[in-house]
Amino acid sequence: MEMTQTANTKTQTSPRFLVAGKEFIYKLFDAFLKKVVIEDRAIDFSKPVNVAEDGSVELADCGKSFSEIIGLAARAPSGAETEQPVRGGNKSQKKEQEQVQAKRVALYNTALDNYLSGMDTSVAEEATAEKESAEDMKVTESKVNVKVKQIVDNRTVVSNEEKIVKTMTVSKEFKENLDLALAHYNWLWSLGVNSLWQGREFVKGDLSAIDTAIKDLVSKFVTAAGDEKNTRKVWQEKFKSVFLAQDYAKSGDCLILKEYFSEEAKSNKPAKQDNAQESSEAKKPRKETLVTASKVAAKFEKSIATYIEKKGYKDFLSKFRKKDIVLLHAILRRFISWPTRPEFDCIEDAKLAFVDYVFKTRKDSDAPIRNGLLHFCNPDKYINFYTFREKVAYVEHHKTLLNDYIDNGEAKYNGEDSLFYSLKGVTDGEFEGDYRANRTEEKICHIYDKLHAPTAV
Repeated sequence: MEMTQTANTKTQTSPRFLVAGKEFIYKLFDAFLKKVVIEDRAIDFSKPVNVAEDGSVELADCGKSFSEIIGLAARAPSGAETEQPVRGGNKSQKKEQEQVQAKRVALYNTALDNYLSGMDTSVAEEATAEKESAEDMKVTESKVNVKVKQIVDNRTVVSNEEKIVKTMTVSKEFKENLDLALAHYNWLWSLGVNSLWQGREFVKGDLSAIDTAIKDLVSKFVTAAGDEKNTRKVWQEKFKSVFLAQDYAKSGDCLILKEYFSEEAKSNKPAKQDNAQESSEAKKPRKETLVTASKVAAKFEKSIATYIEKKGYKDFLSKFRKKDIVLLHAILRRFISWPTRPEFDCIEDAKLAFVDYVFKTRKDSDAPIRNGLLHFCNPDKYINFYTFREKVAYVEHHKTLLNDYIDNGEAKYNGEDSLFYSLKGVTDGEFEGDYRANRTEEKICHIYDKLHAPTAV
């Protein structure tokens, strides 16, 4: 698995883990929090970003409250007087309001989950929408016939199967708000995924084993062919035969190489003629230049490297998208609905408070967006790694540099566990190890500072 590496050096003006050359991406994140959290306004993504002369960034306002589009009551403007409760019936009225709000939150979360799961969503007709509110969301089921292909005795058999399809019906306003909220979540998710992390994992074997195999293969091919000159086509067959004679030709670690030679064989099959007339015409023989084996081997190395880069990797961040957006929604909703949330004077104060909610919201979720938000909020303290296992692997790889590391005591950390996210002993195929914030984060900073400490004269 590969991730963007921290290639910057800690200076007095540069945060530890800030990705050099991506400063504008961090400004966009700040602009997002300013608009959504401080101003409680929804963003109009169809309008261009405004960059002021001082370099600050402003996102366009679409004229709606962000609180409202995620199913919360709009926050009163700063300094506005709030309506005082009426004496007598205020307790029952407050309880009723709380029940209505809880129902809206549950409805919104269900609708969001349905939407992200790919459920068909339709808008109620205008006449119906006047009678029904967004709280009256309905999910209906219908049966449809789908064609299913199966391989039976080396034959493709197509059969019809009945499938249950669920459709979610909501009011026009609810659908518009849901679409707009998801536009915010997707924008923020893509901001880091497409700019800072760009995570890929190699899924066609083991890179170190493949690199060793290629070097060995080229060496044996050149030795077997000597200084003899021949056509590239002849050398290709020779190269393949040398590969098939090796033990790594059967190894799953070199799966990409087996696929490479299989693709090469397919690409060299003669093309089919379109009609009988063309097939009867004499083809002019193609003149091939004779070359040495060593020259062809160099080209093969480049060809294999290109093939590996194109076919061997898979983007692994997209598989987290649903989990990420659900957690992102929960964090923003909880932070915005914080009853005693102060009016922030600056974006840095907002980010400092936001970090606490990033840690303490839905601790059962291992969605890696949590790490992305931490890095955006404080790139000096939180490394630009998107997954938990990368952080654990970083500490494990450099554990010899922790010999002089002194933590603040187990009692302090146990107290912090009520706030800071803790993921212990999890083995789910994706993450193995012990990630306990902020312990792991502090160790990473300690290691990074030792690795980048100036050499004593």
